[in-house]
Amino acid sequence: MRKTRLFNLTDYEVKEALEQSLANLKIKKKKIIYEYKSPNPNVQLVAEAISEIITSYMGKNNAFYLDLDNAIFLIRKEIEFCQRLIEERRGDTHYLDIINTLGSSHLDERKEK
Repeated sequence: MRKTRLFNLTDYEVKEALEQSLANLKIKKKKIIYEYKSPNPNVQLVAEAISEIITSYMGKNNAFYLDLDNAIFLIRKEIEFCQRLIEERRGDTHYLDIINTLGSSHLDERKEK
């Protein structure tokens, strides 16, 4: 995402988007039709991307099926990880740098096959 229109995205915004996604999943679990929206466009775009990814894995036709409870658990763990990196104060994009590196190495592996 940082190579597109979100080049100035920070770890704080990603954490906020993860928290928004978690809140929306908890609301969905209660079967309430409502979705939080962020006034920050960066946060909202990331939250929508997270929601799309989670939704894509919630269909039972996938090789990797994710139910609502597991999605909530995974988002909580990702928030904790992001928070730890923010607290380490290695820069405003340390979490994003790690995610970008992991994503790049995964793509490199796929190209080699």
